[in-house]
Amino acid sequence: MSENKPKPSNQTAEHLEYEDIAPPPSILRWVIFATLMFLILLVLGIIGGGWAFREVVPPRYQVYYSEQFPILKVLLPPRPANDAVLPTPIPQENSISLEELLGSPVQTPTLAEQTPEPVATLPPTEVATVTPIPTLTAPPIATATSLPQVTESSALSGVQLVSSAPSKARNHGFTYTKQTWNNCGPANVTMSLSYFGWLEDQSYAQNYLRGNREDKNVSPQEIEAFVNNQTGVNATYRIGGSVNLLKQLIAGGFPIMIELGYAPEGNDWLGHYQTLVGYDDSIGSFYVMDTYIPSPDGLAVPYLELDRNWQAFNRTLIVYFTDEQETTVTTLLGDLATVEGGYLKALETAQREARENPQNGFAWFNLGTANSLLGNFPAAAAAFDQARQLNLPWRMLWYQFEPFRAYYETERISDLTALINSNLQTLGNGFVEETHYWQGKAYEAQGDTLQAQNAYRQAIQQNARYQAAIDALEQVG
Repeated sequence: MSENKPKPSNQTAEHLEYEDIAPPPSILRWVIFATLMFLILLVLGIIGGGWAFREVVPPRYQVYYSEQFPILKVLLPPRPANDAVLPTPIPQENSISLEELLGSPVQTPTLAEQTPEPVATLPPTEVATVTPIPTLTAPPIATATSLPQVTESSALSGVQLVSSAPSKARNHGFTYTKQTWNNCGPANVTMSLSYFGWLEDQSYAQNYLRGNREDKNVSPQEIEAFVNNQTGVNATYRIGGSVNLLKQLIAGGFPIMIELGYAPEGNDWLGHYQTLVGYDDSIGSFYVMDTYIPSPDGLAVPYLELDRNWQAFNRTLIVYFTDEQETTVTTLLGDLATVEGGYLKALETAQREARENPQNGFAWFNLGTANSLLGNFPAAAAAFDQARQLNLPWRMLWYQFEPFRAYYETERISDLTALINSNLQTLGNGFVEETHYWQGKAYEAQGDTLQAQNAYRQAIQQNARYQAAIDALEQVG
């Protein structure tokens, strides 16, 4: 007699079937663990990649890749607000009053002994081949019989459109140069030199002027030294220029570079060089070749607009000429024929503009710069104190360094250090050698020789030809 065994229920059968295909508990735990580890590593990779993109990748590649892949823009270093960069100055009990800064007559002060503005010293090298300089003849232009009388705004009353220059002039023979990354200085130098038959491209000037590809600033002094020592052409740098002077130099057939504040569409304010090739009073504009915006035929920029932007750099100009043209250039420069004459002209202009508009931060900054260059350091520091309260652009101290000198010479080391730290924060990795140089001077003033040495070495690392830092490092160590 056979034993009747009960058949398993459907539930039991399904359960057995599930057990047959289910992985062992140990394998399941490893799958979960591996998945979690993958997710953790993925998150860490994203975080680490974002940090590396912001802190390690050179700025030029940050910009390039963020333009190709806009999502990467969220990883770019944050930009400061325009009104939140320069620290507020510490009140000074015996500071020179604003009335004294603006009310005293402009006189030639005694030039104090001071460290020259740091510039790159260029070693002798083989001069690039230059074709014979052509005879440059300006196109026929008609002398204006009646130039328009223009009423200027109070902030720009120094702009005088009526002058002895012809009503229009245009110089031809430039080879347009489109700048590479952050290379407006070398590109404009190359473009200006092409007027004289210069055949090298912008990389030649870049190799001297920007040994570090991330260098944020090429100073006018460095450009002047490069042209005079390396090209067979002459260059003279001055501050304190004017619209009339630019017109007279252009009419004389001379290439001119200017440095000015610049904010192309979609970008923050920054410093920029442009080359002036002509002007026309009938439209009230200069013709400008801009290495950033393609402009081989020249952009028409109104006199007042150009002067307003030019004011941010104390109306800096660099004029190019041959040996045979030196006397003519000296005559046309007039008050600016000498370095001190340019400083005095800049001082006079800044005083007038600060009186007319006390809220003009650029006017006060220019007043400080002119006083510092003339050796009037207490007056310079007082003017910079005022400028720092008037919302200057946050890149201002990437390009102009007289505040550092003025505070150093007046032994206001805390102010000097505050500006240095602010500059280093906005620079990221600190790609302006002058900032490190003045940091070294601040450490020296505090008796910290070791830190001073490190700062000078950092400056030299940014620019191996930076003679002021080289000399300072030798002196401390």
